[in-house]
Amino acid sequence: MDKRSCESLEHKPVLITDYNAFLNDCCDTSDASATVSYSNLKAQYKIWSKKITHEDSRNMINHFKKSFKSTMLRHNPLVNTSKKTDHFKGLKLKDEFFSFSRPRNDLMVFEMYLYTNCIRSPLNKSY
Repeated sequence: MDKRSCESLEHKPVLITDYNAFLNDCCDTSDASATVSYSNLKAQYKIWSKKITHEDSRNMINHFKKSFKSTMLRHNPLVNTSKKTDHFKGLKLKDEFFSFSRPRNDLMVFEMYLYTNCIRSPLNKSY
């Protein structure tokens, strides 16, 4: 493989305390009625940052609590006994994180493997 085909595999570290960069890269604030659960947000933050501790995750949630209102919503609104979880109002993950499109270049080996063998989930669940 030549060097160009491996560029997409390169790890590009991010500053994990740059919450505005995470917000710009991964979140959508255009819909005031949108909500995202704390757990989904933390899972995407973990993917974005590549490595975080429990304290880093807690600091991120506390930072977003300053900018967004929190509410308790049922995990499944159709089931009365469904447990309630914390959500942020006016914030959601970008739609592109729930779609998984074919890589533009077949030489993107890692991305092609993910595309052919995995289903994308911000909660890191295997399907």
